Amino acid sequence: MASARPIGSTSVNEIANPAGLADSEKEAALRGKQQIHESSKARILVVEDNAFVRESVVSVIDGQPDLVCCGEADSIGSTPGAVAKCKPDVVLMDLRFKDGEAFGLINTLALGQSKPAILILSQCDEVLYAERALQAGARGYVMKAEAVEELLIAIRTVLRGRVYLSPAMSTRLVQRVLKPGAKTTEHEKSSGKIS
Repeated sequence: MASARPIGSTSVNEIANPAGLADSEKEAALRGKQQIHESSKARILVVEDNAFVRESVVSVIDGQPDLVCCGEADSIGSTPGAVAKCKPDVVLMDLRFKDGEAFGLINTLALGQSKPAILILSQCDEVLYAERALQAGARGYVMKAEAVEELLIAIRTVLRGRVYLSPAMSTRLVQRVLKPGAKTTEHEKSSGKIS
């Protein structure tokens, strides 16, 4: 009888099986080995109200050898409970939901007891929203238009305790500090270089 396995899971045949071990004991041993394997992965909670986007992001995360989606939420109201239950290392979340904007939630999570790193994945223009999200407590900001590889770089960056911003947004913020009132040129935006 064939059975489905999650990608990257260990087969029952790979676990030492003393003679006479019942099927239920085999399954328990397999679950235990998978839990040990899963516990070595960084835990990501995906908060997104669009089911298609959420499921796609979960699939990308679960396809990585060092990451696992530990839970999902689809609203501002459901997120604090999901964080308490799932204990994520990173909360990957949108900014806008049917029940409001997430700036207050970002602040609450950043100041809360578990303090997961918060990474924003949004279609909202980073020029208008990234700085505000960072001020609320987010550790990074990624536009949904970015490639999947960029999202994975952002997740791993915030897991290392660093802040992630696109090169263009980093340039913009640094330039404002170095030259208050100065504008970023199109070349600087695309190259990530400051003149």
